[in-house]
Amino acid sequence: MFYDKVDEDGERETPEQVFKIIIIGDSGVGKTCLAHRFATGKFPERTEATIGVDFWERKLELDGANIRVGLFKLALSGLMCDCCNFHG
Repeated sequence: MFYDKVDEDGERETPEQVFKIIIIGDSGVGKTCLAHRFATGKFPERTEATIGVDFWERKLELDGANIRVGLFKLALSGLMCDCCNFHG
């Protein structure tokens, strides 16, 4: 939590919790649509293949707590490493 934020009147703001989420997966499964929907509240009309990393951020207030969520979407395009292979 960050306690160093001060508003214009010199009053300390409510502490903020920060969450960072990484979205990975196969091409064409909807990672971009999911992240876009979370950040903007609506689905994109069309998307293009991601090259590298996309980032979205959303600030929320939940039960009086200030929360900032950062979404990182990785375009692995078939280069999945062993750490990303899930076996059921």
